[in-house]
Amino acid sequence: MAIFTDENFTTPITSGSKIALRTDLFFKIEVETTDEDVDLHLRKCRATNSNDPDDLGGYIFIEKG
Repeated sequence: MAIFTDENFTTPITSGSKIALRTDLFFKIEVETTDEDVDLHLRKCRATNSNDPDDLGGYIFIEKG
């Protein structure tokens, strides 16, 4: 997964990037497979200050997607 500041996916956000509130973000998700019948549906995406996947804090970007 990568996050970008533009819809053409040319300007990536890095760990040093500062992002203002209400800034549009563009997420690029890829799956490498030879199976042409695979569909990828992102159901939930959130950000936290922790590496713990069970951390309930943070901000939800996508829910019930």
